[in-house]
Amino acid sequence: MYVADSLKRLNKEAVAAAIASVDKQNELIDSWKDAGEGMTYGKYLESEYPGLDVVSCDYCGEPAIYAEPVYNPADGVRSVEGAYGMQYMCRNCLDNYGDGDENFRCPSCDKLFIAHHSWDFLAVDVDGEYYCQACAAERLEPVPVETVIRQLKAGRTKSWVRINAIPGKELIWSGEFSQYSDFPGHTSLDEVAAAVQAAADERGVSEVYPAITQGYQFACVLGVFADV
Repeated sequence: MYVADSLKRLNKEAVAAAIASVDKQNELIDSWKDAGEGMTYGKYLESEYPGLDVVSCDYCGEPAIYAEPVYNPADGVRSVEGAYGMQYMCRNCLDNYGDGDENFRCPSCDKLFIAHHSWDFLAVDVDGEYYCQACAAERLEPVPVETVIRQLKAGRTKSWVRINAIPGKELIWSGEFSQYSDFPGHTSLDEVAAAVQAAADERGVSEVYPAITQGYQFACVLGVFADV
């Protein structure tokens, strides 16, 4: 089931408060090591600090000792600010899971990001590494229109990257595509090729940035950007 992104985000103050809560728990670890023999850290906090609002690890439920904001990779190209959420980990899970099973760390900006939202895959594959969309946009190179058309007619979409928008570039064509014959939009890559060629001819461009700007379970939205 596809669920639209609410675009509700945690501001800097909310992120700082979340990290402070976990830092407090981390400060109590030494006292647990000294006095909590035979008890898990969770049971120790429950026994010795009954009023403490314990923040739990996302993976095992034990008290978290590490917190980090997690961002949406598409936010940087659509002017949305704030963290998508927080990731909380205990020491054991931090050592074993690293950045988590469903998140990735952008090698350029070093922030932690979700990879998926509902059916939509949001990371951008650049030379075999996943980047957030803002960092990926800085690395994209234009593709000759004739190459895009040739690939589409051959049933290939190698040049198309998953990115919501490309800052500084103009969207010259957009359309929905699905391989299902009863889909109301484009249902063949030959149709897409003809539409892209017509848009490029109309705008007089020879190079473009072909993109998948939105992903659904059985369809996607395609967009072609250009330096115009």
